Amino acid sequence: MNRSLETIVTEWVTDNSKVIDFGCGDGSLLKSLTESRSIMGYGVENDPNEIHGCIKNGISVVQQDIDQGLSEYKNMDFDMAIMASSIQCLRKPKEALQNILEAVSYTHLRAHETRGNL
Repeated sequence: MNRSLETIVTEWVTDNSKVIDFGCGDGSLLKSLTESRSIMGYGVENDPNEIHGCIKNGISVVQQDIDQGLSEYKNMDFDMAIMASSIQCLRKPKEALQNILEAVSYTHLRAHETRGNL
């Protein structure tokens, strides 16, 4: 993962958050966030080689093609959903983003909206 992107994402994530990373690659971002922010991290990845990397990095990962849908993550109340470097690879990015929003806690989204309005 690009170090500057990792730095930006790390600044956005709060300590002890429940985070899901769609297209997580080898899980290096989630591993870094676990170490620096004490998050509970989960990855979604389709590439078997990258999944092997997640396992080596100690990251819980599910093999799944994001373009095939993400309905099983709906209402799972994640504090943050990340798709740092895979959106450009999707055939249906709009649908994926809509599904990702449904995986994030409404309470958490409202807190960010309120903060943004201050």
